[in-house]
Amino acid sequence: MGKSKSTVYEYFTSKEEILLKTARLLIDDLKQLIFDPIIKQETKSVTESYTNFMSALCNTLSGISLSFLNDLKNHYPTVWAEVDLFIEDLLFHISEIYKKGIKQKEFRKYSVDLMLMMDRFFVSQVVTNASTLDNKLTVDVLIKEYLELRLNGLET
Repeated sequence: MGKSKSTVYEYFTSKEEILLKTARLLIDDLKQLIFDPIIKQETKSVTESYTNFMSALCNTLSGISLSFLNDLKNHYPTVWAEVDLFIEDLLFHISEIYKKGIKQKEFRKYSVDLMLMMDRFFVSQVVTNASTLDNKLTVDVLIKEYLELRLNGLET
């Protein structure tokens, strides 16, 4: 970056403010990358939409460590509140994909509420129990493996 710490703090009052700005920028990028194509329905099948959605999510989150997310949740509540809002938005879009997949008979007919509860539980457990997971795992790898498992169980 080429700036001293004191120069950075001329623009931001705290580390949390820097993290908050960074989180908002990342979240805005994520929304453009993964939500816009779904809203515009640029894909042919629901399975393709789901796969593209998750690939974009994983690619954007590549390299973010589980311990970093755990630290955000435990030490920066304002930043975590932004992440939490994004997670809820993400789950809403996933629920729409589930509903459409069931309607178009690409997905098995399971309770969308139950699937969302499982997804929400997955997210909370990953963040809460980050220290018990393999420290080489990153958020993108975990999401990819979870969603491959999920998709294999949904497809008809």
